[in-house]
Amino acid sequence: METVNTGSPTATPADASEKSDVFVVRKGDLTPGWRLVFGLGWLTVIVAMASTWNVSRQLGLATWWIGPPAQPTNVAVRMIPFVPAVLLLLGTFNRARYLPYAGIVGGFGIVAVSIPDFSRATRLGLLELVIGVAAIAMSAGAIVGLYRDEANPTQPG
Repeated sequence: METVNTGSPTATPADASEKSDVFVVRKGDLTPGWRLVFGLGWLTVIVAMASTWNVSRQLGLATWWIGPPAQPTNVAVRMIPFVPAVLLLLGTFNRARYLPYAGIVGGFGIVAVSIPDFSRATRLGLLELVIGVAAIAMSAGAIVGLYRDEANPTQPG
């Protein structure tokens, strides 16, 4: 494995124990730029789903995971659409490997959340579907930012 310095260009592998800005590049890691894009993308998904929640309340249209104002669903059920996004955001902070593939699965989870809403609040279901498809597209695009070769980790893709 090779070390990559995110700070000064003079660091060597011997400096790795002394400097906190040096990390080991592993196969399946996202490059720093793609990790930033991936994290911001999933942060945007969280904001978009929270906005969907707010619109649902303002219009008085109950999605299945929020429930009507007079009889809201359990807190655990209301958090279901946020679970994939929060887990992927935490994985981004922790430099988890193969995040784009997990992001595609998380995007399909958000698409699955939207399906029951097509019978009740069609437009909110469509909004949730668009958010899920955008998350899938962003995650699929991030696949190009994975390090693939451990012998030469400075070359993504």
